[in-house]
Amino acid sequence: VITKNAEMDRIDFSKVPPNIFKREDFTEEDICFFYWWRQNKDVYRPSFSSRLRVFFRRAEISQILLPGLEFERVISGEREKVNRTHGTRLFLFILFPIIPIVLTALFLLGFFSLGLFWPRWLKRYLFFGPLEKVSLLEDDVKDTKDKIDEMQSKIANMQESLDTLLEKRPKKRAQDDDL
Repeated sequence: VITKNAEMDRIDFSKVPPNIFKREDFTEEDICFFYWWRQNKDVYRPSFSSRLRVFFRRAEISQILLPGLEFERVISGEREKVNRTHGTRLFLFILFPIIPIVLTALFLLGFFSLGLFWPRWLKRYLFFGPLEKVSLLEDDVKDTKDKIDEMQSKIANMQESLDTLLEKRPKKRAQDDDL
């Protein structure tokens, strides 16, 4: 599931779609991270700082504010979704209270500077409303094309049935009908 945010999309890391690599707004760092995230073989593990940058830049806000298994996997750097270490869990418990404090400080800093020190995503969130789920245009186009193909095949079948019926009809009667 992908949601709209300031200049780029936020991604639900628990449900990363397989076609994520085809996105035009991805940097090389994003592509390397998601190859690793999707557990593709023969892909090196991105550096710790690279994993954190991509996660904070691309993850949904709820996954950043409430760190879960996805963030734990980013911190630990493990390819598998299981086998978490206790050190990673401890780091998350220490980091969890820090995130809301930093966000509150960021909000207050921008508030007293009349929005000058707010990041662009915070300005858009505050003044343009909440982040909304966006249906992908590609999915809508694909559904429409499938419906068109289905209707064309039904029309072709109906045309064949009509032709078959017209061929079976007696010729003399067909000539009388034409008059």
